[in-house]
Amino acid sequence: MTGKLRPGEKLVQLQLAKKFDVSQNMIREALFELKEYGLVETSDNRGMFVRSLDARGIQEMLVIREIFEGVAARECCGRMSTKDASKLRKLADDILDVTLAGKHEAKIALDREFHLEIVRLTDSRILMMWAQRYHFLGKVVGNARTIGPEETWRGHNAIIDAIMAEDRNQAEEAAREHVRAAWPNLEESLVSGTCAIVWLTQNQCSDEHGREGSAGKRRHK
Repeated sequence: MTGKLRPGEKLVQLQLAKKFDVSQNMIREALFELKEYGLVETSDNRGMFVRSLDARGIQEMLVIREIFEGVAARECCGRMSTKDASKLRKLADDILDVTLAGKHEAKIALDREFHLEIVRLTDSRILMMWAQRYHFLGKVVGNARTIGPEETWRGHNAIIDAIMAEDRNQAEEAAREHVRAAWPNLEESLVSGTCAIVWLTQNQCSDEHGREGSAGKRRHK
């Protein structure tokens, strides 16, 4: 996620086992898990490599997340208590505060906690399973979101309001709109090369051999 392992870089199990001081079996299991998350890919039986994630991949993840968050909010209707709502509103307030304070990592962690809490309240084992599966991809999307903190706060509270009103259609739409709100600014940042994701930025500006491509050079100019 930090770019220390570049897109396309081969992941050698023995080297990783020595680096993290664990068994190769543990590394193998971790790599297969990361493959399920979409961060690692295999290539013609040559081994595992860091997945190249481009703008299209980010957009595809946003589409999936929009659907997922909408279903979760819809299924949460009729299950959220006043106490649950207060907890979520407190989280929304905390997200606003840490964002305004420039605490980016804290903001991402709290934002994920907010959305996971909604999934938890659905009491759906399937939704919880999928929420865990897209943990890392959710982090990528979290880093990619470039909408303002106040707009994020309003989006979170709109979701809570609709769920508490037990309006399933409005709850789903509010959750989906919350995800869609990131699209315009994200697309603009990808085009301009100002996206804050190190992993994505390096991939955008480099070819498969790690050399800067012409598109990347134009953006840097």
